[in-house]
Amino acid sequence: MTIYTLLIMTQQEKKLLLKDLCARLTYGIKCYYNSPEIDDDIPEGISVIKGFKNEGILIEIESGDIIDVDCIKPYLRSMSSMTKEEKHKLLKFGAITSLENGEVVDVSCVGFERHANIQDYLNACHFDYRGLIQMGLALEATEGMYNIK
Repeated sequence: MTIYTLLIMTQQEKKLLLKDLCARLTYGIKCYYNSPEIDDDIPEGISVIKGFKNEGILIEIESGDIIDVDCIKPYLRSMSSMTKEEKHKLLKFGAITSLENGEVVDVSCVGFERHANIQDYLNACHFDYRGLIQMGLALEATEGMYNIK
């Protein structure tokens, strides 16, 4: 099922995607990839990102293959998929602001350490707090894709 192909991204979108991926690297971020331009032997599929090459322009995936950043989309969880338990854990960092449907839209906190802890928590749970899914730079993770505890 090939529905995602080479992305045409602006430099600003590439920077945003790379900034986000770098912050998530230690949490086992999964991505969809499709890279016929680099090597015909590289199939499309799902993999975990291992690292970055050539100043982040190229992404190394689990198999050791090198993929151009234009050819990947990370799988992220929308903020609306946050469970009550996850919201409760998030509350320890600050006050939660949410919409009527319960979607968390902000966490107010005081202090850089708490702010860093919020981002670490959201990254560890693979939440899309930057809106990458809406921008077409990420895909919605399926339920159970990340077994978060």
